[in-house]
Amino acid sequence: MERAMFITSILVNLATMLSILVALANAMRKAKIEQEERHERLVQEISAQKDKEFLRDEKILNRIKELENSYDNEIGIMKMNIQQIDTQRAIESEKLRASVEKLMVSIEGLNDRVSELVKRVSEIEKLTKVLYEFIGYTKGEKNAKRKTNQ
Repeated sequence: MERAMFITSILVNLATMLSILVALANAMRKAKIEQEERHERLVQEISAQKDKEFLRDEKILNRIKELENSYDNEIGIMKMNIQQIDTQRAIESEKLRASVEKLMVSIEGLNDRVSELVKRVSEIEKLTKVLYEFIGYTKGEKNAKRKTNQ
């Protein structure tokens, strides 16, 4: 009987150990499942956070691109305005140059006419001088004749 009790005691101990091992295995399996669930939740939370950050960064990048496009458009408009102003300046400069050339031609023409008029005035002065001398001579003759006649 002792032997049976000994074997029973061993069997009870083995059963206890086996139930402890089963309980430990179940606990470890539960812990592993809980750890996997925690890991999955953390992965989901981190993924959600990263997605939010990505969307925020994407919005910021899109806004930056919009600003770049806007600035590029403004720069393009400014360049076109500058080209238009340069073209207008070139046209105005060409018109001014043409006007100056016309003015120079007119001045040369006027200088020629003034020179011609100066020559005529000089000739008229000479003619006037000759006429005055002739008139003076004639008056002098008449006065001399009157004096002799008296």
